Amino acid sequence: MPALPDKPISPQPSPTPQRPVQPLQSRPQPTPPANAQGGPSDQPPAPRTPRGAASTQRRSGGPAPRSLSQVLREADRMVVQGELDEYLPVPTGFDQLDRLIGGGLRRTELILLGGAQGIGKTITALQMARNLALNEATYAFYISYEHSEVHLLNRLICQESIDPTTSDASAGIRLKDLHNIVVSKRAREWVRNDGNVGLQQILSQHPKTAKAMETINRYADRLILMKASPAVTTLNSIREMTRQIAEATGGKMVLFLDYLQKSLSTRNAPPTKTTRSRSSLKD
Repeated sequence: MPALPDKPISPQPSPTPQRPVQPLQSRPQPTPPANAQGGPSDQPPAPRTPRGAASTQRRSGGPAPRSLSQVLREADRMVVQGELDEYLPVPTGFDQLDRLIGGGLRRTELILLGGAQGIGKTITALQMARNLALNEATYAFYISYEHSEVHLLNRLICQESIDPTTSDASAGIRLKDLHNIVVSKRAREWVRNDGNVGLQQILSQHPKTAKAMETINRYADRLILMKASPAVTTLNSIREMTRQIAEATGGKMVLFLDYLQKSLSTRNAPPTKTTRSRSSLKD
């Protein structure tokens, strides 16, 4: 067999020479600006923004951390301009409660009203909202997951029928008596073929509710009621409604949420068995 010709052996590529590592050089320090005499400036350096604060604010769109000196300057500006909301609490109308919480409700505070079932949490919160709305400088936004707006109105009528100067609550009208007054009066007018008689006319003419209607009309425009639904009225929707009302009222508003557990029920976080069953029955 003839011998195969030898293949030419290609030369191996020479390794690429590595660049020598240069030692790190320190950055040159900036020369301080000279003043009019040619020497270093006597002005103190401008305060630097905390590292990462600006970028954090740009990313989240929310507030950035501030130093105590910045907060102090802002508080000083607010006092100079007469913005004293942080120093003026809004009384709840319950003197003993106001003394315990430092004079009343303060801006951005969260007050949790708790108690056993049937102890009177709703009527207390509604009375508190009424007291705030009776103050001509404050609005109250009352959201209820349990009761309709008309039911809350009827409760307010019963409250206003009680003489505040006496401790005898039996002198006022009860809820079932209020229903009987409206139904019986409307039935009599229907027999007379008078279809224009409404709730305000009926209650304004009745001796037990006439005074109550006068008082309610004094704050009716400043007390905002809403019947909420756990499936629709989420925390985001409450936040948006509250923002709109606060802008319309100049921020003089207190939000009442009855009750908090309902608003925290979302699709991703299913409610408890009790809340779920009650929601399915009422919705």
